[in-house]
Amino acid sequence: MKLYCHFLSGYSQKVLMAFHEKGVPFTPELVNMMDPAGRATLDKVSPFGKIPCLVLDDGRTLIESTVMIEHLDVHYPDSGTRLFPEGREEALEARLLDRIFDHYVNEQVVTVLFDSLKPEAARDPQGVARAKATLDKAYAWLDARLA
Repeated sequence: MKLYCHFLSGYSQKVLMAFHEKGVPFTPELVNMMDPAGRATLDKVSPFGKIPCLVLDDGRTLIESTVMIEHLDVHYPDSGTRLFPEGREEALEARLLDRIFDHYVNEQVVTVLFDSLKPEAARDPQGVARAKATLDKAYAWLDARLA
């Protein structure tokens, strides 16, 4: 399997950790999204041009980090650590938390971070304010849920 990824991508990190926890062999393919050649390479395998993208040994591709992680659990059940609980209710809770962290934490942090890297004139203070408000809601919800 070949994992197209970048070490600064939070979604790539999720999948890289899963591979290492499972002890499943794979080939990492580091993609520089800022380089036209790197982007062209990714566009050949990833239908939306996003990382991570996992190319399976049979040539099929998987997109979305959580799907890749579940793929590892399904196809390598006896390798390394179980990544999702076996019980239905526990698995639903894990998936819920996964989605909350992806959409309401990680995406907001990325919005704030990338905005801070832009020149002052290109920044989006309203977008950053919305992202920070969403983070406040997410952290409050997580504090209550995980208490």
